Amino acid sequence: MSSANQNKTSTTGQKMESANNDKFRAELERLRLRPLWEMEVNERRTAPSEPSTHWQWNEILPLIEEAIRVAAVGAERRVLSLQNSATPNFSTALATLSGALQILLPGEHALPHRHSMNALRFVMEGSGATTRVDGKPCVMEEGDLILTPAWTWHEHVHTGTQRMVWFDCLDVPLHTYFNTTAFEPGPPASISPMRSDEELGTAGMLPAATVTTSGSRAEYSPLFRYAWSAACEAIDRMAPEADGVRSLHYVNPLNGGPVMAFIDCYLHELQTDRRTMERWSTASAMCVVGEGEGSSRIGDRTIEWRRNDIFTLPRKTWYSHRSRSRSAKLFLATDRDVLDRLGLLCEKSRN
Repeated sequence: MSSANQNKTSTTGQKMESANNDKFRAELERLRLRPLWEMEVNERRTAPSEPSTHWQWNEILPLIEEAIRVAAVGAERRVLSLQNSATPNFSTALATLSGALQILLPGEHALPHRHSMNALRFVMEGSGATTRVDGKPCVMEEGDLILTPAWTWHEHVHTGTQRMVWFDCLDVPLHTYFNTTAFEPGPPASISPMRSDEELGTAGMLPAATVTTSGSRAEYSPLFRYAWSAACEAIDRMAPEADGVRSLHYVNPLNGGPVMAFIDCYLHELQTDRRTMERWSTASAMCVVGEGEGSSRIGDRTIEWRRNDIFTLPRKTWYSHRSRSRSAKLFLATDRDVLDRLGLLCEKSRN
C-alpha cells in the first residue's frame, strides 16, 4: 500500500475513533457519568481541612448593640450566625456544626417550638432568663450549659433586668446533609411530665424507672441544665492529665454517653503558663472561652483569646493551648462522638 493510501486510512480511522469518542462523551454526559481514570489524582484525595476561624468578643460586642437597635421590635429570634469561609455558602461554623450568638432582652419571650435538630446554649453574658424544655424550667446563668435536644419543646422567657447573650450550637449541617430537617411551631398540645433534676443529679444513683420523654435511655440527657458552678467544682476535683489539663465530659446520666445524639460537650481547664500537648483528631470542635485568657496554636496559626471569644478546632489539624491567666477554661462542642460511633474517630497527641 502506498504511503498516501496509508495516511488516508489512518486519517479515516482517527475520524471514526473521534466520532465514537464524541458519542461516548455525549452519552456519559447525558447519563451523568464521569470516567474515574481521567480525574486528577488530587480530586480523589481527602479534601484538606478548613482553616480555624476566630470570633473575638470585643469585636462582636458593637454588633450586638447594633443588632439590638436594628431588630428592636418584634424580633422573636435575634441571632447572629457564625460563618466560616471554608463551609458551603459560608453558611456554618463547621462542616458538621452550626454556631450563633442569640440575644434576649428583658421582658422578651421567644415562643415555643421544636425541631429535629439538637441544640445547646452556653450562656456568655447576663442573667434573669429561663429556658423551658419540655415544660422543665432551666435557669440561665453565665457559663451554664442548656440543652434543647431534638424534638423537645423549648422557649425562652426573660424576666430579669440584664440583656442575655448566649452561644447557640446545633447539628444543622448533619441534618441538612441527611435531609432530615424539620420544624414545628408551638404551642405544644401536651407535654409529658419530666423528672426533676434533684431526682437525677446524684452520681451513681437514679430512679429505677428513669426514661426520657421518648422512652429511650440513650437518646439524650434528661438533665437539660448543667450549671457552671457545678462544672467548676467538679473539674477542680479531677486529677490533671500529663500536660496539666483537667478535662470534664458533660454526660447523659442514664448511660454515661454524650448529652445529645450528635453533639458532644467538654470543659477543659488549663494550667497557668504551660503549653498543652499537641493534639490531632478526625473530629472537629467549636470552643468558647468560659474563663481567663491565653493562646492556641492551630495548624500554622496562633490566636490570642480571652473570655467569650469563640474559635474552631478543624478536623485533622494539630493544635495546642496555653493559659496566661490563673485559671482558663474552654468549653467545647464537638462531633467527636458521632465519628466514634461510625468508627471514623482517630486521635493522636505529641509533646
